[in-house]
Parts: sequence; C-alpha cells; structure tokens
Amino acid sequence: MILPDTELAWAAGFFDGEGWSSGNQQQAGKTKAFYLGISQKDPRPLRRFLEAVDQSDRPVYENRLNTVAWSGAKALAVLRKLWPYLSEPKREQAARALTDAHTARSRRYPKLNAIYDDAYAWLLELGYVSELEGR
Repeated sequence: MILPDTELAWAAGFFDGEGWSSGNQQQAGKTKAFYLGISQKDPRPLRRFLEAVDQSDRPVYENRLNTVAWSGAKALAVLRKLWPYLSEPKREQAARALTDAHTARSRRYPKLNAIYDDAYAWLLELGYVSELEGR
C-alpha cells in the first residue's frame, strides 16, 4: 500500500516526540546492536505509525506503556523511511547509535557487520559522521 508523504511526515513527527534509537549492548557486552523503538500509552497512534512505515504486521507490545521496537536491518529500514522528515536532534541521536553499533564489530554475527557497514556508509554519504568517527 502506498501512503502519501504526509503520513510519513506525521510518523516522523510522532517518532521525534515519542521514539528513541540506541546502540545497546547484547550478550554480556560482546555485541552492540542498533535499536529503534517508540512507546505510547494509547496503542492507536502506534498502529497508525506502523501503517505509515509499512510495518502493520509488527506487534504492539501492549502493557502499561505500549511499545514497538526493532533491531538491526529492520530498525534501519524504518529509520530510512523516516529520515527525510526527522528533526536534527533525532537524526543526531540515530547517527550516534548507528556509529556505536558500527564500531563494535561482531565475530559471532558477521551479518550484523555488513548491515552496520552499509548504514555507516549511508551516514557518511549524508554527512552525519566523518570517517574518523567510525574507528
């Protein structure tokens, strides 16, 4: 389903206010991964968000604070859709998290390295990181 850009712009604004990205450690500090998530007390805006980023099959973890989260390649796919409409602070937050994930090389999960290499090249192309930052 093709949605108008206004829905993606709405989703980016919603993410700007309620979403987060991070480069958290997994598996006792051995691997870093890129995460993207968004939480909201009322699940209805989350469902609209999922529809806008073409992830309507993604479950909303319904509890006290409803949450949707992604990691790795799926997180990057969502971020790339939102990127043109995100605020500078949210772009900077995502760039820092991706740089963290890129610099923590994984021997155990080589596919993650390729995903983060691609994401880092994208950030370089956009001018959000310098080659020195990723080392």
